[in-house]
Amino acid sequence: MSSSIQHLILLGPPGSGKGTQAKLIASKNGFSHLSTGDLIREQITAKTPLGVEIKGIVESGGFPDDSVVVGLVKDFMRQATRGIVFDGFPRTLPQASIFIEMLSKSGIKDIIAVRIDVPDQTIIDRLSHRFMCSECGAIFSDDIPLLQAGVCDSCQGTSFIRRKDDTEGAVKKRLSIYSTQTEPMVKYLSEKLPFFVIDGTKKPESVTFDILQVLKT
Repeated sequence: MSSSIQHLILLGPPGSGKGTQAKLIASKNGFSHLSTGDLIREQITAKTPLGVEIKGIVESGGFPDDSVVVGLVKDFMRQATRGIVFDGFPRTLPQASIFIEMLSKSGIKDIIAVRIDVPDQTIIDRLSHRFMCSECGAIFSDDIPLLQAGVCDSCQGTSFIRRKDDTEGAVKKRLSIYSTQTEPMVKYLSEKLPFFVIDGTKKPESVTFDILQVLKT
């Protein structure tokens, strides 16, 4: 892959909107969207040797070893012909360290990191008020009425669920884990790459605009 292609790492706590922004940026700027969760699920679905090996780990709520995750990312990057938005990667300090070393060896320099900053209480309010269409996975909020009561705006399904890890107590626990496990990684990346902080409390389209402005710098 050419070292002149621009890449973007999106960072932020759960509920900051980085997944949504990754998809929007990929669509608007012609980037590939890299989600390590998707890469892992693809391995499991395809029943590759690696997929069989990590299936039990994932199903029990764990994560594959950092070296496994970075290996999947490396394979993805090797095949990429355009810029990549990294969504949910790196997740840990060891992943970030291995990744930075890989970038250095590959001669890839045009990569920036953007943190989407949202206060904890805003995240708690966002996640504890959201629900999901059980048929298509679209996510909605109690604060924004559906176009038709009881009917999914995306697929017209009528079955909805609330994720167990979106209760207020579960969200607080996730934020605590993020603070202890992921913040050190964010600090490390801020010292190794061009690093920008974006206000994630704005409307999604405004956050997208701010990120695109950063990409132009």
